[in-house]
Amino acid sequence: MPHIFLIKSRPNSMKISVQIPTYNQENYIERAIKSALAQDYDKIEIVVSDDNSTDNTFTIAQKYESPIVKVYKNKSNIGRAKNYRELLYHKISGDWVVNLDGDDYFTDPTFLSTAVEKIQSNSHLVFYQACLDAKSSESVFRFKHKILGAKREGSMTGISYFIDFHKNEFFGHLSTIYNVQKARELEFYQYEGLSTDAESLLKLAFHGDVYLDNRSVGVWNIHEHNESHTFINKNDENLEMFERIKLYSEPFIGSNAALIWFNEALKKNQEAYLTTLARINLFSFLRYSMAHGCFNKHFALTLLKSMLRRKL
Repeated sequence: MPHIFLIKSRPNSMKISVQIPTYNQENYIERAIKSALAQDYDKIEIVVSDDNSTDNTFTIAQKYESPIVKVYKNKSNIGRAKNYRELLYHKISGDWVVNLDGDDYFTDPTFLSTAVEKIQSNSHLVFYQACLDAKSSESVFRFKHKILGAKREGSMTGISYFIDFHKNEFFGHLSTIYNVQKARELEFYQYEGLSTDAESLLKLAFHGDVYLDNRSVGVWNIHEHNESHTFINKNDENLEMFERIKLYSEPFIGSNAALIWFNEALKKNQEAYLTTLARINLFSFLRYSMAHGCFNKHFALTLLKSMLRRKL
């Protein structure tokens, strides 16, 4: 039987943690921290975990240490997912948390205060998810929650969010504030891989309601050094992730519905991601792919179909 969490009534003011995992991001970390400090919500902590960078990331972050900002450096490089877990389980102390990668940043100073208002008005919420802009050196693309249809914002059951998840064709880690206690109970960031954040939050969705908001609150920074460019080499990891989610979802929605979701995930996963990259910075991505030996025939055909089918 699935776990059912009972969420107690929340106090009028709850603590929000902004956890910032970072590694060799000396050109971006200052902007990330400043964007968190610009939030107008006052019961906040900002916790930076540097994964043993070999550049000046840690030194730059240390300049902002204060009662609000805490900065740590891992003794060795433990990797992306383990750094997320280190923050969530051992370094933050908030009731709710948002993960802001060290090369991304917030643009809306009311993001946290707006989220808290929605969270406190619905005791069944397990996460609040706004939208974001994907930005490269050449262009910007704004994502929206297609699940909402014509609505600007609103709540829904987590199961409804899960079933219609593929309609969105994006996942916003930096724009999602989630319940810390529930996340720890569900073993967030348990697996390595590019989509460990999506897998964790999709599982959490089964345990309550979610609130979606089409406001853009931050920027996903696309550049040649971030891990999103390794997507083509992550197909096996994503397949394993979809298998795990399918099995996890069966007690909640049944095996037939879980299989339909799984097949839809396989069909749309690569196409949606490649289309997003094409919208943002097609030629830069192609140059990167060829230079790093991850451009192949399947990639080319998938990208071509995406470009012919959709307006970029």
